[in-house]
Amino acid sequence: MRRAWRGLIPRLLVTVLVSLMAFAAASPFMATPAYGATSTNFSPTTVTLPAGSTTTVTIVGTGLAAGDTAAQFDIRHNTTNTVISAPACVGIFAGANPNQATTAGQGDLLACTFAAGGASGTTGNVMTFTLTANAADTLTFNAATTFYLTAAFATDPAGTLNTLAVTIGAAPTVTPTATVPGPTFTFTATPVATGVVTTTATATPTRTNTPTNTLTPTNTLTPTNTLTPAPNNGTLVVCNALTAVSTAVNTFTFTTPPGGPAIPAITVPAGTLGPVCAAGVSAFAGSVAVTEATTTGFAVTSATGGTLSGNTVTATITAGQTTTITFTNAANTGTLVVCKQLQFTNPGGIGGIGGIGGIGGIGGIGGIGGLNPPGPLGGIGFNPLGPVGGLNGLGIGGGLGQGLQGSTVTFTTSPVVTIPAITIPAGQLGPVCAAGVAVPVGTIAVTEVVPAGFTLISVTGGTQSGNTATATITAGTTTTLTFVNDPGLNNQAQLIILPPPPLPLLPPPPPPLLAPPPPLAPPMAAAAAAPGVPIIPESDSVTLLAIGLAAIGGFAVLRRRFRQS
Repeated sequence: MRRAWRGLIPRLLVTVLVSLMAFAAASPFMATPAYGATSTNFSPTTVTLPAGSTTTVTIVGTGLAAGDTAAQFDIRHNTTNTVISAPACVGIFAGANPNQATTAGQGDLLACTFAAGGASGTTGNVMTFTLTANAADTLTFNAATTFYLTAAFATDPAGTLNTLAVTIGAAPTVTPTATVPGPTFTFTATPVATGVVTTTATATPTRTNTPTNTLTPTNTLTPTNTLTPAPNNGTLVVCNALTAVSTAVNTFTFTTPPGGPAIPAITVPAGTLGPVCAAGVSAFAGSVAVTEATTTGFAVTSATGGTLSGNTVTATITAGQTTTITFTNAANTGTLVVCKQLQFTNPGGIGGIGGIGGIGGIGGIGGIGGLNPPGPLGGIGFNPLGPVGGLNGLGIGGGLGQGLQGSTVTFTTSPVVTIPAITIPAGQLGPVCAAGVAVPVGTIAVTEVVPAGFTLISVTGGTQSGNTATATITAGTTTTLTFVNDPGLNNQAQLIILPPPPLPLLPPPPPPLLAPPPPLAPPMAAAAAAPGVPIIPESDSVTLLAIGLAAIGGFAVLRRRFRQS
């Protein structure tokens, strides 16, 4: 009996080992898992939301490689119907840096990257994001660019992928997807003295939910990666500076290629040169291109922190370090000064209406040398000089238009800039200039709003067309436009030439002067003396009259010049 028992012991051990080997070969849980994640899923898989409402969606990874350092999810959806925002790294990827970029209108590219270390587990939540539903949509993973990155920087496929259906309804409903760990099996071997070995396998599952998905760990997809994020990130800071102080607040905006960081806009306050810097943003290690958008009135002249080409600076981001790019802008404007000047064409001056040689002037009708001259020596002619500055006087032009001085002139421009109004003080002809204004480089058209009584006769500093002058503005230089107006032209056109007054009857000539007594004749011839012809002294006054006319004419000219000065 004892010998028979001893023979059964080897046979029992062989039977147990063979049974265990057969069970292990048949159980998938005892086999070595395939390389790559088992699955990557949205949770929940369906949502119903009122239009414009939001919900939080979780991305769950199962069967990841231990210590994965990055995860990338290319989510395809209609960006009008649904909006993805506020990505966050959670669960086994807690502590990683989230990133988001658009994919040319096809959806969003989300990523979590560790600056140091890796995932804390192989199965669990990886990322959450906020989903806004505007219309029905279906969210899917693009398998080619959805993957994980191992600690050795090798691609870890995402495994099987699911979808997220979004419908529009009155109230949100959520269908959760449970994360189910594999069952735990316990094996017990019981020896039987009769030589028959019975092996009993008792499975004790620890699941608490009923899974809705059957996970198959077999991967047949070989992804082709077109965008592989760097395992580490750096910080990018963008600044802006001016070469000259501006009197206005100026805002500068920036862009980066798709997938690059979003750079906040920079506002440079008035009276500040800068640099003014935006908040730092996370950026993948490697090369980054930042472009400053064109800003009216400014041009990029230089940059630091990278290589400048046009308005774009290319810089290198180093993991764990801060890279600063500073754009320097110069004002792309010139200065425009607008002036106003009066100029009289002298309608009442020498040779004009009412001037010397004109109607009512010296040599004109009713003046000295005209009709009704002064008459005999000692007489007074009709209106010899006339009132100073009045009709039939020395000249109308001396007083013409003086009442228009003190008027204010305004201007309009294209493109629109504000030109200060100009007022010429009474008693001055100008030019009077407004304060200079900054104008963008190029051409500008300035139009004078001409007041009543003025005529624009010329413009200096630009090309005149009607009441408009066109000038060319050069960066950093001052351009002066002077509008020359003549108030006399309008007044001359409105002047009514009065007919000369009727000539009055000539006054009776004065009695002739007494003839000088005849010379004493010799006494012997007194009785025979004949009456002689009287000698009139006025016959010698032609020279005196000419001298008087010349003196009066000279006085009129001097008086005219004195009034003009």
